[in-house]
Amino acid sequence: MVAIDVALLCIVGVVSVLLGMRVDSERRKAENSEERENAVISALADALLVLDENGQVGTYNVYAQRPYQFGAQYSPLDDRNIVELMPGLVSFET
Repeated sequence: MVAIDVALLCIVGVVSVLLGMRVDSERRKAENSEERENAVISALADALLVLDENGQVGTYNVYAQRPYQFGAQYSPLDDRNIVELMPGLVSFET
């Protein structure tokens, strides 16, 4: 009976370690992917805004922050609406 308990405990320990390793591996992959995405966005020579379904700015690169792009009064651009940044745009519809 004790041998079975020890064997089950060992199996649970091994499975926990393997799952932990898998989670760590997936987290590293996600972090690497995000780093690559940020590097690509930062390297663009033009302004880039990524909007959500309501026209709110979620992500942008350094060139979008320059005063001649959307006006210095709008820096930082987080949570700004595209209609606010581009008044000529009457509305934003997806």
